[in-house]
Amino acid sequence: MNVAIEPSDMCNLNCPSCKRPNPGTGFMTPETFKKIMEKLEGETKNIALYGRGEPTLSPYLPDLTEIAKDYGCHIRLSTNTCVPMKKSYVSRLLSNVDLFKICVDGYNQESLEKYRRGCRWKTLERNLQVISQVNIHYSIKEMCVLMFKHNERHEADFRRIAKKYRMDRICRTLPIINWHMILTDEEADEWLTTDLKYQRYEKKRGVWVHKT
Repeated sequence: MNVAIEPSDMCNLNCPSCKRPNPGTGFMTPETFKKIMEKLEGETKNIALYGRGEPTLSPYLPDLTEIAKDYGCHIRLSTNTCVPMKKSYVSRLLSNVDLFKICVDGYNQESLEKYRRGCRWKTLERNLQVISQVNIHYSIKEMCVLMFKHNERHEADFRRIAKKYRMDRICRTLPIINWHMILTDEEADEWLTTDLKYQRYEKKRGVWVHKT
């Protein structure tokens, strides 16, 4: 069984397809998280520490990863990479996290803020530099790229970024553009990549619908 636990329902960005509560209610405390882990003991060893909010906003996140690791869990963590990170913070995370999913959804400021509204390219680059300086042999750094129309022809740019900042691998991700699962022609024209293998949507009877 895979379990997702949300350390925070707060976020620093305003991505157009996000359904998180605004402004959010706060951060999960280590005490609450430990109670959850006690109830899950023996039921799962696979924990995803992310959801709709941005986990790295939480000052408790390193503590949560340590608790999960004490329970022998395989830990996955995802970040929008747009919250300034210190090396000591990243070091604590990577000492416990097995898979660190690092979102890089643009190759410069213009392409980044097209979807990651509120993110600064300089902040993202500084974070990538910090992350590249921390090497834990069992922790995988996976650079994740949401595939949109505006970045589909920039594979070389993303590969260059991944190489520069010593990512272990790149994952190209199919984005959810509209949580109503139906797109207008205008939304499809603006966002949908022309590469069919990266599309979550298809046109049926003149309507763009989410693939089942």
